[in-house]
Amino acid sequence: MNLRSNNITDVQSIGSIGEGLKTNNTLKVLYLHDNNITDDSGIQSIGEGLKTNNTLKILTLYNNQLSDNMISQLKAIQQYKRDQLQYPYLFISASSISSQIAL
Repeated sequence: MNLRSNNITDVQSIGSIGEGLKTNNTLKVLYLHDNNITDDSGIQSIGEGLKTNNTLKILTLYNNQLSDNMISQLKAIQQYKRDQLQYPYLFISASSISSQIAL
């Protein structure tokens, strides 16, 4: 699903995406880059959705203002899926101004 460059910035919209990830079993790609996402609680909702979603393969979040904490949480979820669930196919691309971390 391509939602890039849609100026998705409010917590409610991002939270809805996270809630949808919890129950969606068909979505494989989600592009959310270039949206000016700045709120940690919205990204946290996406992270919570990723914990139970086993179909999403690609999530792009670059060119948003993600905190180092949120990037660390997303990276931990990605690693957990690889190590504990033998689900090695979740690719998350994310960066923030302060960290420039690629997952």
